[in-house]
Amino acid sequence: MMSKGVFSTIKLESIRFNGFKSACQEGQKINFKDITIVSGANGKGTSDLPSFFRMLSSMMSGKFQQYAGTDGALQSRLISVEVRFSSQKVTDVYKCELSPAKNGLLVFSREVLSCKGKNRENPVQLSLYLGSPESGLPDIVNTPLQEMTQKEIKTAEEIYHLLQGCSVFQFHDISKEAEIRNTGRIDDSDHLKSNGANLAAFLYGLRSDPDNLKYYDRIVRYVRSIMPQFGDFVLNPSVRDENSVLLNWKENGSDDVLGPDQLPDSALRFTAMATLLLQPEKTLPSVIIIDEPEFGLEPSIILTLGHF
Repeated sequence: MMSKGVFSTIKLESIRFNGFKSACQEGQKINFKDITIVSGANGKGTSDLPSFFRMLSSMMSGKFQQYAGTDGALQSRLISVEVRFSSQKVTDVYKCELSPAKNGLLVFSREVLSCKGKNRENPVQLSLYLGSPESGLPDIVNTPLQEMTQKEIKTAEEIYHLLQGCSVFQFHDISKEAEIRNTGRIDDSDHLKSNGANLAAFLYGLRSDPDNLKYYDRIVRYVRSIMPQFGDFVLNPSVRDENSVLLNWKENGSDDVLGPDQLPDSALRFTAMATLLLQPEKTLPSVIIIDEPEFGLEPSIILTLGHF
């Protein structure tokens, strides 16, 4: 697993969780740098980290109960969470506790936001609803309470966007039926999806924007570095549907158009990884978490990833 904070002003500093998945009773704390790699043997809890950030994402999208319902082990536990972001000027902290309720749901028994300036003695602190099945943070960002101060509103907005920007990616499924190998909508190009499903549309968007063409060209150069016969992607709107695009490509010195099903597995996974990490900074998530980035890649290709 690899995470990368990309905001130069404020970055993910640490997370602490207790009662989540295989975390010990005393809890676990993980400190982060610009790039952090977590590794370990199977069954040692390394997969808990991507799961933790998926849980955060579900909270920020109002789908926590849907997430919790897929994991019965979560429903009978008291879970505590702390996520800390910091910069040279400020520290933002999100804390929550999740408690089992009589109806079988996990509810937010505690949810607190705080923001402390480096030269400010007292932090801005805001406690949210108790007993709610979903996080109260998205609600107060969309509809601030009348009694909230401007500092509290700003704190809530900043922490919400930081948590919302923690994105988990996994490019394991590249089967013939996988979305990444199939037709996608051209207008689905604002951000790369967690499974690379809109890879063709995202690359099409980069290539079509003069300001982002250099990023597209850089991705193509890296794909060529691990697959010398690769020429370029052929990202043209479908003849049958001008609003759809497929990850077609061609080899060096050939005009024959090849389909995504003819792109080697390792090259496809590498393309998704390269697109994620080499995209324009303005579209990068605030924190990138890659689940098993080495999965299905040859050692030489993994070394190439280290050059990004």
